[in-house]
Amino acid sequence: MKTEGKDIRMHSTDRYESLAFIGVITVIALGLFLSSLFSYLLFHSIIEISTIATGFTLFILAWNSRRFLTNDCLTCIGIGYAFIAVIDLLHTLAYKGMAIFPGYGANLPTQLWIAARFLQAATLCTAPFFASRRVSGHFLFGAYLAIVSMVTALVFSGNFPDCYVEGKGLTPFKVVSEYTICAMLVIALMHFHKVRTHFTGAVYTLIMASIACTAASEISFTAYLSVYGFANMLGHFLKLAAFYLIYRALLVTGLKEPFDLIFRDLKQTEESLRKAHDTLEEKVRERTAELLASEEKCRGLIRKIHVAIVVHGADTRILTSNLMAQHLLGFTEEQLMGKSGMDPDWRFFRDDGTVMPPEEYPVNKVLSTKYSLRNAVVGIHRPGVDDQVWGLVSADPVLNEQGEITQVIVTFVDITERKRAEEALRRLNREREPSVTAIRS
Repeated sequence: MKTEGKDIRMHSTDRYESLAFIGVITVIALGLFLSSLFSYLLFHSIIEISTIATGFTLFILAWNSRRFLTNDCLTCIGIGYAFIAVIDLLHTLAYKGMAIFPGYGANLPTQLWIAARFLQAATLCTAPFFASRRVSGHFLFGAYLAIVSMVTALVFSGNFPDCYVEGKGLTPFKVVSEYTICAMLVIALMHFHKVRTHFTGAVYTLIMASIACTAASEISFTAYLSVYGFANMLGHFLKLAAFYLIYRALLVTGLKEPFDLIFRDLKQTEESLRKAHDTLEEKVRERTAELLASEEKCRGLIRKIHVAIVVHGADTRILTSNLMAQHLLGFTEEQLMGKSGMDPDWRFFRDDGTVMPPEEYPVNKVLSTKYSLRNAVVGIHRPGVDDQVWGLVSADPVLNEQGEITQVIVTFVDITERKRAEEALRRLNREREPSVTAIRS
């Protein structure tokens, strides 16, 4: 019940905010319309100053955020709209009735309008290409500066085509230009649709709506006969709506949801890294489990093989051993684990019965020479039972990809009985030798 009450309150709050927003927009639109009845010049100036301020605000946001943006689409829009605002400022100052540029008439502001709209359409067509590409902010600023300077020079020098003729209205160039700009805006819509994954759903919708309002504005500007006419006024209302929507997309949304706009790609990268990390951890766990299972299987095989086996690490310490090795060496598994090749408990003998120095111990010899040892006869003193056995010892190094020894596997075959038989035979021969000598004599 508490959850339902909370949902109802949230719904009521959202509805109140929506109604309040619609009310504010209605009041502003009505106020602008009434201002046009009082003075169209005032209406025009308010609209243009509002869009000019929006354009410069977008520039401030994009320019100061460019170091954090991983896609430069918003940087391009911010810089582009600043220079669009520059031309719009000249358009506002040149508008009929302002009397700031005498001798030019209504043609000058119309030419500046067309120049600004061409620049706006070109910006919206170009910006999507930088959603997945990097571009220098200083390069963009320099390029826009050069273009705006050239276009402004053409307009004020009289080399820009006429767009409005007093008493006749719009020129064919002006009408064709408006339709060309609309076509460019349709292309911009398609380009933004292709890169929509680089934006949040709200930002993408606002940008698309802004472009649509810009296109509708251009269509309305193909129909007016007077710069003070209704079609002209409708076009300015639509232009204001377009700038407001792009403002909502880049500024308001950017301030309210910074991680969904400015740092969107950073968040996507972080999420990808987190997923990759989780996947890597899972693979590590699986691989570790496989290695442990493999190692346990190997240990099991070692224990079952009827040959004494001891596995040493590269530091000569014993890693594992089987039961036969423990019996042959005279130590338990726990006692053998970790014992080094230089341990003083070891007592080995050469085939002739002399004491074997530590450097000749099988594991130490393999580590020093890096070669295998084959069928060495070694006497082993077993401290646990205080006796001596004999083994036929082989040892092999295990190398990594760099050729470094990682393990040494030592195998023993108990030849104690054979060694004792050989010793008994030698004693017998020694005992019989005097008798044989006497008979021969």
